[in-house]
Amino acid sequence: CVIQIKEKKEEQRRRIKKKTMTTVAGNIPLDLTIEILLRLPGESVLRFRCVSKTWCSIIRSRRFADAFMSLSLSRPRLLLAFSNHSDNRLKFFSSPNQNSSFPLPSSMVAAKDNTLTMPEIRSGDHIVQRNSVRGFVCCSLRTRFAVCNPTTRQVISLPEKHGSYVSLDHECYQFLGYDPSKDQYKVLRLDMDVAAGRPIEHSVCTLGGRRRLSCYSWRSIKSSILYYGCNYNGLCIDGIVYFEAGLEPLNNSKTVSSFDVGSEQLGLIKTPENFSCGFLTNYLGKLAAYDPIERNGCYTLWVLDDVKNHVWSERVFVFSSLSSSLCWDLGLSFAGMTAAGEIVLVPMWYYEPFEIFCYNVEKKVERRVRVKGLEGNIYDGVSSCPVGQESKPSASCCYVDNITYL
Repeated sequence: CVIQIKEKKEEQRRRIKKKTMTTVAGNIPLDLTIEILLRLPGESVLRFRCVSKTWCSIIRSRRFADAFMSLSLSRPRLLLAFSNHSDNRLKFFSSPNQNSSFPLPSSMVAAKDNTLTMPEIRSGDHIVQRNSVRGFVCCSLRTRFAVCNPTTRQVISLPEKHGSYVSLDHECYQFLGYDPSKDQYKVLRLDMDVAAGRPIEHSVCTLGGRRRLSCYSWRSIKSSILYYGCNYNGLCIDGIVYFEAGLEPLNNSKTVSSFDVGSEQLGLIKTPENFSCGFLTNYLGKLAAYDPIERNGCYTLWVLDDVKNHVWSERVFVFSSLSSSLCWDLGLSFAGMTAAGEIVLVPMWYYEPFEIFCYNVEKKVERRVRVKGLEGNIYDGVSSCPVGQESKPSASCCYVDNITYL
């Protein structure tokens, strides 16, 4: 009897709360309601679909989603993902919203976005986020790939081809891209036989349309360009996916290549004779190549100023306190560049205090950024690392909220 009374009181409280929210929402003009919703975090917007039918209709409309995306693109964030050893969960944390022209603060509290469960991985592997495109993140599970949206918690397991990964000599590279003309997301896949020193196939998978996962498939694309090896650091700028790939077997040198997401055409980008690249990145809306090798105490950033004519410019800079040996000792790796033009270096493994290193290329300012709010969340409530459960971080430097589903 006591339990029934408590349940009735709880039900009454829920009804009063819902009625109050509906009354308040009903007193606010519709255009003002939309403006308020547009300025909220993506997860909050999605939760407010249950406030009323009107709010649900607004939030689910294409017009609202497009307006929300336009605002999101003006307030990019740093997205950190942590993958524990042999765990198929990916834990996302993000920095607060900020003006794209402002650098990261010297200290920030990262908010936990979501923990997403990915397809099963092999024992000993880690999940790593690759390129991020308009809020969708391409994740590598070594032998499998997935595309996820940390805001909506949607996870799309990309299909495997028949006979894929039957040998350790088979390597596969996948890059996520977006075609603005048709509002389509596509994944480029490059399969290669390392032992035989030959490419197997180039193919494309189109995402979206609210299709079932079983309906996704790969389409082979024909090209006169054959690749014999790739780097994983691909990115998409203005409908073009850029990546580094080898054009000759048993040759470690890589060439900057492009994939037009709309026409599905592969191409090559000409580079200067003294060009050297370790990582491709987005520098203030332009393709850039960061060379992590220190030469005469200096580092180099190549920027593609003219996409049509393949004209590059060179920027040379010096880390005042970060030598290549110190970067190696600290286990720092290049994560990308922020919308403010800062190079971001992230530790290869999680430890406390967790700090990332930033360098502003234009202002030549170098600094550390301490990330708070991670302790106790990485290892499920345990502050220290359990034996054999090391956590590997990865980062997306210009992540934006996207409230749409594919």
